[in-house]
Parts: sequence; C-alpha cells; structure tokens
Amino acid sequence: MSYTENKVTITHTMAQKDLAPEIKNGRNDLVSTLSLKSSSGVKMYNVNVANPTGKIDNLGQAVAVYVDASDYGFYGCNFTGYQDTLCAHKGRELYSRSYISGAVDYIFGMKANAWFESCDFETVGKGWITANGNRDTNLSEYVFNRARVFGSSGNGSTYLGRPWNPYARVVWQNSELSDVVNPAGWAIWDSATSTADVTFKEFNNSGAGAATDKGPPSAVS
Repeated sequence: MSYTENKVTITHTMAQKDLAPEIKNGRNDLVSTLSLKSSSGVKMYNVNVANPTGKIDNLGQAVAVYVDASDYGFYGCNFTGYQDTLCAHKGRELYSRSYISGAVDYIFGMKANAWFESCDFETVGKGWITANGNRDTNLSEYVFNRARVFGSSGNGSTYLGRPWNPYARVVWQNSELSDVVNPAGWAIWDSATSTADVTFKEFNNSGAGAATDKGPPSAVS
C-alpha cells in the first residue's frame, strides 16, 4: 500500500489568524481541513488531506487533520501543511505507510498514543517535527518506527521534536534520518519550560541526522 497514486484530495485553506479573536476554545479544530471525532473509530485508506496555508509568522496554526477520538487508522494517506499539519490528539491512533509534510510542530497533540509505521516525513521549512503535549505520565506518546525523514529546507534545519508540555514522550526508532535533521535531535520549547520529566528517545536510526551523542542532556531523559 502506498500514498503515491492516491486519487482523492480534501483541501481547505484556513489558519488561526482567520478566526475572530473572541473565539477562545477549539481553534485548532475550527481551522482543520478534516476533523474526526467519531467514538466508533475510523479506518482511512489512500486519501490526501491538505491545508495549503503556508508560512505565517503570527497565528499560523493551520491543521490539515484533527483526530479527536480513539481507534483510528490511516493507511497510505497523504497529509500536507506547514504549521500543525496533524493534530494526533486523543486515544489510540495508527498511521501506516503514509506521508506527512510540514515545518513547525507538524505533528502535535495532547492525549494520543500514536504509532507511525513506515511513514515518510518531508520537512518544508525550518522547525520541529513533533510537539507532544503530554501533561501527565501516561496520557500520550508518539512512536515512529521505520520512518524516513527528508526535505529541502537545509542541513540541520529541523529537529525531531520539542516538548509542548512537561511530560512530552516521543520515540524515533529503526528510522532513516537525512541531513535535514539536526544531529542534536531535540530542542527545548523555551528557557522557562522544565525538561525534567520529558522522555525523548532514539534507537537504531541511520543517516546523517541520526547522531545521538550531540543532544542536549537537559532536553532528553
């Protein structure tokens, strides 16, 4: 199964800057191209979903896919965006042999246990691939297995992730990381955010971006 010959594309151009400022809640959901909330779960095959908003300096969050329920599977899908492309937000989620592109925190969310199997990730600008928002010890974790990371944004221009919240948990394993990935691997959110309970791990990766001995100890546990 592959995403390369998909025929169906769902597209919608909208970012948080397009919302009225008095709207305080659910802003990522409101701008998303495709919002999924069914409690029974969904399996999606060979569908493209895009939010082609592009780079915006302020309020540029522009979600393509927002997954807000458990037991979802995506197979041979293609998700494209720039900032916050995929919100893997709640429950058990599987992404298999799919393609996801973006630049800034383009895979993010707070309460999902998401497994990405044999997926391709294309970085289209400087930034961070993941921003896991786990607020407790076991609410959320992202695992990337047999992934490929590539892009044209320049050597070392992207990081595997940064912690959106204090218990962020992300693992990259058995993956091919090109030179677009900074060999430091991980970055902090800001100087005020503690990384004491963050879990960022790499295992058995290959490629120019896979060096694990250069990461900042304060950002990895």
